[in-house]
Amino acid sequence: LDDIEYVEPNRVYKAAIFPATLEPRPYTSKGLKSIHSIERRLEKRGAVTQENVPSWGISRINHRNRDDLTSYTLDEKAGEGISVYIFDTGIVPNHPDFADRAAIAANFIDYEDAVDLAGHGGNSFGIAKNAKLLGVKILDKYGDGETIALLREQHGIPVFVSSGNEGDDACNYSPSSNPSAFTVGASTLNDFIPPFSGHGNCVGLYAPGTNITSTWLNGQIQTMDGTSMANPHVSGIAAVLMSKYNFESAHEVYDALKSIATTGVLSSNNGEDNQLLAYYDVDV
Repeated sequence: LDDIEYVEPNRVYKAAIFPATLEPRPYTSKGLKSIHSIERRLEKRGAVTQENVPSWGISRINHRNRDDLTSYTLDEKAGEGISVYIFDTGIVPNHPDFADRAAIAANFIDYEDAVDLAGHGGNSFGIAKNAKLLGVKILDKYGDGETIALLREQHGIPVFVSSGNEGDDACNYSPSSNPSAFTVGASTLNDFIPPFSGHGNCVGLYAPGTNITSTWLNGQIQTMDGTSMANPHVSGIAAVLMSKYNFESAHEVYDALKSIATTGVLSSNNGEDNQLLAYYDVDV
């Protein structure tokens, strides 16, 4: 018992899942094409571009300005060797966009099947297109779960969480207030922090989180709002960086994300106009 620092009481947790903004649509593959090769520090890695991206957020985090929201250029090995564990409502491993990269890792909701029944567990088309996606089901199809299913100690593994959709200080909630986690808020197509997004000192970055089109149930796609749409953009960038560099700690990853972020473009009604917008390109 002397080694126990803290015991967190078990609480019922509910993810705020916003209603979809459109009806589900069939999935259509958007291919990648080679454009050039770039020299990296220790190896030559090709660059590929994705034209006519299925969701504007993928392009926005790839450009400093909003002059192009149709393309996404990335390292051809982006995310290779990295496994991303998604603690949510599960995952649909056979969705065609995942291309055999997704699997069910664990299910802590014993009264439901392990697959995603809410459509909330895979909320952004790929930033790190070679990373493995492992779904850990801790929320049911209504977004309900218990904190006993969460890992409090991350053992040096970067953990990315949403800032919440309550429109107030993210520091008032868990896990967004946890200093071991990296908290992500939402931004709009016009680089505005929407009223629903959690904000404050606990938010490390903002990322696209409105009208985000993503994978959905039954191999379809869906368009939704929420900080849960913003978070995967940042965790995807982290997976790309971790596939290219050796970080000694989770906080080194967090610092890297903030150091390359876009500054001076976000505005809001809450007085926080100097916030950071998530960013990645092949030259990082």
